[in-house]
Amino acid sequence: MTQKHDKHPWFRESYLADNLSSLGTLQHRCWMSSQEAAEFLGVTLRTYRRWLKGKPPAWARLLLAIRAGYVPWDGWQGWQIVNEGIVPPGYRDPVTPGQIMAVPYRLQQLAELKRQIRQFAELDDQAEFNQQVLARHLRKERDQ
Repeated sequence: MTQKHDKHPWFRESYLADNLSSLGTLQHRCWMSSQEAAEFLGVTLRTYRRWLKGKPPAWARLLLAIRAGYVPWDGWQGWQIVNEGIVPPGYRDPVTPGQIMAVPYRLQQLAELKRQIRQFAELDDQAEFNQQVLARHLRKERDQ
């Protein structure tokens, strides 16, 4: 039977095979006891222990993998979830939700600054033109 998440286009099917070796390994990477892992997954400790010995459902491995910091969606390979935010590949410091929410605002600020720079450039061009006109006018007056 195909798991429900396998039908979603955003989910990489190879993710479960590539990164989710065993429930015990994922539990260790989450720094959880068996009791904490069972509570996190919403099952009894007995059920969780049975899964540790046998074949756990894919959804349980997926949830623990996400909790351990793996990101299973296309385009997010190498990213890692941490308590403070999400860490891009090759970076040490996480990007926080506040920083992500600030991106549209920063883009707006940048667009406004570019507009102002264009305005100042136009004013500068106008000032230079005015100086040239004034210089010509002064020369004409002097020559008369």
